[in-house]
Amino acid sequence: MNLKDLEFTAERLANATLFGEGEREALKTARDLIAALRAANDLPADFQAKDLVSLIWEKSQLPQAPAAVIHIPSAGDPEKGIHAVVPGGLGINAVIGTVIHATFDANAQDNPPAALRKTLEAIGLTVVPAHTTMPWDRLEIPAGEHATPVATFN
Repeated sequence: MNLKDLEFTAERLANATLFGEGEREALKTARDLIAALRAANDLPADFQAKDLVSLIWEKSQLPQAPAAVIHIPSAGDPEKGIHAVVPGGLGINAVIGTVIHATFDANAQDNPPAALRKTLEAIGLTVVPAHTTMPWDRLEIPAGEHATPVATFN
């Protein structure tokens, strides 16, 4: 059975009066999950449903590529500050807004760098102990590594 047929069957069963409300809700959720997995992985409609399990298992074993590396400069020295890795699962727009709010909140604390680090880690960012004396746009990426977009908050 391919994914499109599986989605269609789950849809028909979800609308059948044969099942109770809880079962119909579960079937609708299953249909939505299958559709989301197919769309997220750009799978063709004729992709076999039995192959979906191995695809999910394989993808869950891979580390998620970071969405970005962000540099939040310190007030005293813009070339220093906190660098954080944004996981691929987090939307960069949501992270930017959260980081801006976290920066303002941290500045009101007794130890702003520690407060900011704690807040960033709480929202899922990995804070890396790195300082730079060169602009990020001149950072050279060694061969074989993937470049990651960098956002700098000034």
